Amino acid sequence: MADIFLARQPIFDFEYKLHGYELLFRDGFTEQAEYLNEEIATSQVMLSSLIDMGIEKLTAGNDCYINISNNYIDDIDDVVDLPFGSSSITLEIDINNELSDRHHEVLTRLSSEGVKLAIDHFRPENQQASVLQLFDIIKCDTQTLTPEQLKQASQLAEKFSCKMIAINIENYQQISELQGIGIDYFQGFFLSKPGIKTQKSVPTVLLPVIKTLSRILDPELELPELEELISSDVSLSYRVLRLINSARYNIDEIDSISRAIVYLGREAIKNLTIIIILTGVDDKPTELSKLALIRAKMCEILAIKIELEDSSSYFSVGLLSVLDAMLDRPMEQVLNELNVNDELKQALLKQGLIGKTLQCVLQYENCSVSKENAENIESSELADSYLDAVAWAEETYAGLSLES
Repeated sequence: MADIFLARQPIFDFEYKLHGYELLFRDGFTEQAEYLNEEIATSQVMLSSLIDMGIEKLTAGNDCYINISNNYIDDIDDVVDLPFGSSSITLEIDINNELSDRHHEVLTRLSSEGVKLAIDHFRPENQQASVLQLFDIIKCDTQTLTPEQLKQASQLAEKFSCKMIAINIENYQQISELQGIGIDYFQGFFLSKPGIKTQKSVPTVLLPVIKTLSRILDPELELPELEELISSDVSLSYRVLRLINSARYNIDEIDSISRAIVYLGREAIKNLTIIIILTGVDDKPTELSKLALIRAKMCEILAIKIELEDSSSYFSVGLLSVLDAMLDRPMEQVLNELNVNDELKQALLKQGLIGKTLQCVLQYENCSVSKENAENIESSELADSYLDAVAWAEETYAGLSLES
């Protein structure tokens, strides 16, 4: 069986609360294959990849959407044939062509047995009532439907008690434009892109973030200064120590920043501090913070796997790769405002060896990895690295909450 790239894309409501994840598939590197097609998306591939990789590990218990082909439907006789529990899974099906009697029969049975179904790439014209009654959700492509078609789709969704998801959202401006026409949720690759801001100067509310990050990233920052910087902020030092003392570090209790630096080292403490600062930025979905953690850990894992030096630098680059999206400013502008060394600056602009690794991680998020950016690493190792990074990010983010 071919190696499968499997990633997740969050789905949000209009308050940026997580609704669930769509699972993205690809069969190997981009030079070798396209997204799983009718022939590849069989029960064998679905069973093997989902069981081997583990849906729970990827979704952290949240609802998830899985795109299946008409060929896959042909192999299903009953809900027991599905390779996963039905309660948190929604099956996405492209049915803009007329359903065969066989497919209608299977979908009717699955719907009656509680399996949630979604129409993928829904188009409002020529949809039959007998078909729409089977589905819980319709998904509409904002890149191919006009505003009028989206409105028609939302009216049909309301008529048949369906939820509506807008897909292929590329920027925050699109989200604002979609409000008020009956769309319930949205998804796309907008999350890691800066919002459109008119001001040229740093917003006042972000000045402390820029100032603290600049000091932490200063290559000439001495250890006493680092300790003082963290210790002087009661909330920051508390959260750093709380995270260090979480079970995942498996070390004796640390009760001071100075002891933490001795135990974990300068770079690890700096990275932990940056994590906490980034997760404290308001007005951004929590999934963006998780994305920063996933990128950081995956960059580090890949650096270790191919025996590159200074894996902590790879971690830092992955972590800081969301700064433009966090601060709603182009990365070049952010870097000009921060006191970072040339190697870090180059990497965040996707240049040099570390930048190449970052580019590989960014491509994996889309399940579209170029072999050129993944030299000396197998596709199966890439997939494992991503899943391990997701699990680590979920656990770490849970440990960041002051309330838990």
